[in-house]
Amino acid sequence: MNNYHTNQKVYIKSSNNSQLIIARYTYTLIVFAILSLIINLIIGNKLLVISFIKSLLITIITTSIVKYIINIIKKKYNLLDIYTKDTIIAIAIILAFFGLNTNIYILIIASIITIIIKSFSKSINLSSALYGILIIIIYNTYILNIETPLTILSNQTFEELLAYSGGIINSLFSIEYQSPLLSIIMFIYLFYKKGIKYNIVIYYVLIFILSILLYDILNSHIWLVYFQLLTTPLFFLTTYTATDYKCTPTIGETQAIYGSILGLITTILYIFIPAISIPLSIIACSLLLTKPLDKLSPKIKYQKK
Repeated sequence: MNNYHTNQKVYIKSSNNSQLIIARYTYTLIVFAILSLIINLIIGNKLLVISFIKSLLITIITTSIVKYIINIIKKKYNLLDIYTKDTIIAIAIILAFFGLNTNIYILIIASIITIIIKSFSKSINLSSALYGILIIIIYNTYILNIETPLTILSNQTFEELLAYSGGIINSLFSIEYQSPLLSIIMFIYLFYKKGIKYNIVIYYVLIFILSILLYDILNSHIWLVYFQLLTTPLFFLTTYTATDYKCTPTIGETQAIYGSILGLITTILYIFIPAISIPLSIIACSLLLTKPLDKLSPKIKYQKK
């Protein structure tokens, strides 16, 4: 007797294929980087602009070389595939935003590890950059002890933190904080093009904001939420890595559950290890939650009917 194995999950038919989706992510990141450079030149962040350009050159060169070597090992010799099929440009831009003023060797190591993980895992794409980002943040924050608004929040007044972050305009557009307002604009564009799992973003950000706001109220620092939202990579990483189509739930209902749990986990981690709370929670949830939720999706769809 023959046994037939079927996947217990829901598949959704869509006019958006994976190549088109990732192409949109890539060119929005290119536009994002260009606008960030222009705006930061205008508001006077020239040193950040120079640092970002240096960081971007390092990440593009390193990721390209490593990926081409891996492709040769796999007997794939088309150099253009690195940029058209392997999303190297998008990953390099994401890493570059976190590599500002970072030791060149650490940035190279982070880029290499990112590409190795992406190349040998079939269930990960842009979110592979999170592993490199973790390396960069851990080195800068916990080894070099470089202070950021994230590490000094509880010890400063609103005015001191506002001055430290460079003011409201700087907080909204600074390359150092991954341009939160531009991140939101890019999310709106991807949402309009139906190229992003928006349920994850909406529920994740909403739950995080409500949870962290409650925490701030209980600690009599309600104004802290401003800095916790605008001086963290929340909007940037949520848009470009938390919605990785390869390692996140398939249907809207499970995406909402996924985003809500992700928001709670990020809040808990943020209280104890703020600097790495966002990338660490996204990695953990993609590894632990996606498969169970996808197995649950047929039951949810059936109950709705």
